[in-house]
Amino acid sequence: MVALMSTGAGHLFSSRGTGARSGDGGENPPGLDIAREREEVLISEILDDTPEMLDLVYNDLIRNRRIKTGREGKTAEQVFRAFALKQYRCLT
Repeated sequence: MVALMSTGAGHLFSSRGTGARSGDGGENPPGLDIAREREEVLISEILDDTPEMLDLVYNDLIRNRRIKTGREGKTAEQVFRAFALKQYRCLT
């Protein structure tokens, strides 16, 4: 299973266990999961190497912030990595 890490450090994705990804029914050809994981590590390294993007994300998140309502949300890094994951996997 592959899950988005919720911490500020490390890779975009964290592998847990072995075998097929959750929800794919084990239908992927051999080696496809390995190729995806390599791509995901590269994406994570790009995000780690461009921290200035986090400043842009943070500024967008606080632009219309209401301090008196709601609870604390995700960090700018968590939001950005979730966005990258969503775009990478073509999720809606």
